[in-house]
Amino acid sequence: MPLDHIPPPWRETLIGALVAAGWGLVGRAMHHSRQVQAGRRRFWSVQLVWELPVAVGTGVAGQGLAEYLQVGGWQATAVIVTVAYLGPGFVEAVVWKAIDQFLPTKGKGKADA
Repeated sequence: MPLDHIPPPWRETLIGALVAAGWGLVGRAMHHSRQVQAGRRRFWSVQLVWELPVAVGTGVAGQGLAEYLQVGGWQATAVIVTVAYLGPGFVEAVVWKAIDQFLPTKGKGKADA
């Protein structure tokens, strides 16, 4: 088997990324079908091609969030699919919220606290 020649830590990372990307595809397919039902897209369109890299990216982001939340199994799958369904706008909003919460704003120091 081709994966037998890959060192174990790399193999686990590769398999994890493929699983996250697969669940990301499921989440983006759910989003795409929702857009089709609402009449905002045709099922077979150019926009479907752009969903592929978005699915991979949001799947990996969902996997990262699941690991951060220390959940595994079906809970991790649910996190991945949910993040992929909500899309990159959701990921961006969460990142900016974390930045605003954990990084001090300009001009605000310890003396101001």
